Amino acid sequence: MKKDFVNINDINIASFGSCEGCSKCCDGSQFLFAPLFLSDIKDTYRYFPIAYIKLGPLMRLVFLLASHRGCIYLDSSGNCQIYQSRPHACRIYPFSPYQSSVFLDTSCPAVGMQGYPIAADGKMAKEFWHPRLQDSNVKFWDTQRFIDRKKGFFKIGKFEGFNLYHASGQSTYDAMIRTSAKHFKNYPIF
Repeated sequence: MKKDFVNINDINIASFGSCEGCSKCCDGSQFLFAPLFLSDIKDTYRYFPIAYIKLGPLMRLVFLLASHRGCIYLDSSGNCQIYQSRPHACRIYPFSPYQSSVFLDTSCPAVGMQGYPIAADGKMAKEFWHPRLQDSNVKFWDTQRFIDRKKGFFKIGKFEGFNLYHASGQSTYDAMIRTSAKHFKNYPIF
């Protein structure tokens, strides 16, 4: 399925049906990685492996969300086993911040013209707002500066065609990223 991220400022009206019976965002058919802000690491490293990948000219900080076999926390009924502790990227989907903008994935099966309003006139419905979306531009550039200060990256493996990297460092964030490596055992990395 094609992902179609639309800047929320360009949305006149969009509605949201229900996630019930759908796990497309978790089954591995849509997403393999999710981007991280530094502030996301604390809530992510306990459950998912975190790595750096090169996207265009920049190294980016991501967590491995799913392989093509799906998220490791998705049970056979399509339910999330860590729903109350799921990462922020999962909590706010179908919205996603990027720099100073918020985007809506209109390819999400629940997004459309039926259901309750999710966005109108360039604004998100307050029921969908999450603190992760606040000051996303500042969070993006803080994270990018953290990455850019790394002296060097070393390859730790390959996942679904992407090279994965780690970097040395002594910060609390670096320690959490290293600790997250224990979760790589659940992913087909080579």
